[in-house]
Order: sequence, then structure tokens, then C-alpha cells
Amino acid sequence: MSNNRSPLRTPKSRRTRQRLIEAVLETLRTDRDWSPEQVAEVAGLSPATFYVYFASKDQALAAAFDEALGQLEASVFEVLEIETLLELGLGEVLSRAAELAAEGFRRDSRLVRLALARIPDSPEVRNVYRERQRRFLARLERFLGLGQAAGKVRDGDLDLLASATLVLLQAFQNPLAHTDPRLPSLLAQAWKAMIQPEGIVEAP
Repeated sequence: MSNNRSPLRTPKSRRTRQRLIEAVLETLRTDRDWSPEQVAEVAGLSPATFYVYFASKDQALAAAFDEALGQLEASVFEVLEIETLLELGLGEVLSRAAELAAEGFRRDSRLVRLALARIPDSPEVRNVYRERQRRFLARLERFLGLGQAAGKVRDGDLDLLASATLVLLQAFQNPLAHTDPRLPSLLAQAWKAMIQPEGIVEAP
């Protein structure tokens, strides 16, 4: 999917668009006024340049949402690897992944809140959300399937286990998860109880 109006055929145009996306992220992460003018100022560009790459605020919001979810996905799946699972064990891997999810949603809480509110009315934001969810579920299924093969994850329907895991991770969107440092650990324990093989008790 492309959110931009220009063809982005040159490295310079791609860099400019990326500067604008990063400026949207910075603007929303620092509670600045969320406007094309403010984003352009943060990027060191003119407001006219903003509109060369994004026809509307929704298009810019969707691009920043995609970037933030991509960063979150990359961070979580640095930990959700079968090699790490075999080395550290299920409890430690899930605890680290939960902390990373909490950190990512905390950092981009304003962006996520704004993007989710626009899903019913913005095709751009809605398409980003659906595509990122599809990708995340596919990677979860792969991780859980490898975990099953290694005897580290309970047998069962991978679609169901991946969906349940995604819903649990999405709990970190809740503002309560950003204020109580005990919640990531507690949710990681619930996650572990949900997917660990029956009859196996892993050492703490």
C-alpha cells in the first residue's frame, strides 16, 4: 500500500518522506501540536512539502502508524525466536517480549490512540492496521509452531493460540499498562500459563 502522492522514484524523495514520517512520530511522542505545519517544522521542511507527500493528515498518520507498528514488531520478534526460546526458556522469553510490547505501546500511546480512533473512517489507517495485524499473526504462528515442535509450547490450534497471544499483547495499549510497572510481569505470567505445555512446570 502507498500513502504518498509522489512516485518516490528517487532516493532523495524516499528520504524526504521518511523525514516527515519520523517528524510525525517525534511530534506525537513529545505532545507537540499535531498539525502539518508542526510536522514540517520538526522535519525542517516547508508545509508545502508535507502536502507533496501526504494529501491529508490521515495519510501521514497512517504512515507513522505503520512505522511505529513495524518498530514494535521488530523489537518483539528479536526476542520471539526459537533459538532464544531454547536458550532462555519460555518464561524468560515471554517476560522480555511483554516488557518490549509495553515499552513500545507506552512510547507511542498518543499515536496509537489517535490511529485507532480513525480506523472506522480512514481507509488508510484501517489498511495499515489490518496488514500489520496479518503480518504479526503470521510471525506468531511461526514462532508458536516451532515452539510446539520443540516441546516448549502446548499442542493446539495455531490460529487460536496466535490470536489469543495477539489479544494479550494488545492489552498493553491500555493506559493502565503504562502506569503500573507490575502489569507486564503479570501479563507475561498469564501468557505463559496460556501456551506452556500441560504437565510441564518450568523453573522460575
